[in-house]
Amino acid sequence: MTKPVGAHAAQAAGIRAEAIGRKFVDALARRDWASVETCLAQDVQFRAVVPNEARPFRDKTDAPGAVDQLRKWFGDADPLVLVDSDVRMIADRLSIRYRFTGHEDDGDFVVEQHGFAETSGDKLVSFRLVCSGFLTPTAESPT
Repeated sequence: MTKPVGAHAAQAAGIRAEAIGRKFVDALARRDWASVETCLAQDVQFRAVVPNEARPFRDKTDAPGAVDQLRKWFGDADPLVLVDSDVRMIADRLSIRYRFTGHEDDGDFVVEQHGFAETSGDKLVSFRLVCSGFLTPTAESPT
């Protein structure tokens, strides 16, 4: 049985979306901010929920603002190690998940973020994510 023409287009769009999601995670892991920005539409809607009681939401409405937020979270880590990631389509949404370990002046950390994105062409046009927070690793916690 052959797929309807629309199914082929949706499958191709999903393949393109997953490729841009993997490119985003790879660029973020390398802290290649210029490459991160190329993954985002200039008017990207970036919304994050973080475990901060005073300011739990981070909203950015353009690519430079989104990149600046990511740089604030990950830019000072030395090293920053990508230990796990997953990029896949869920219906018409792109699911992007990544876990990093790293070190900053106040110690070692593990952090995981889960996001859902909408794409257009080869850009993320919206990205909504939730962050675990930068947690102190424990012997029991998987890295």
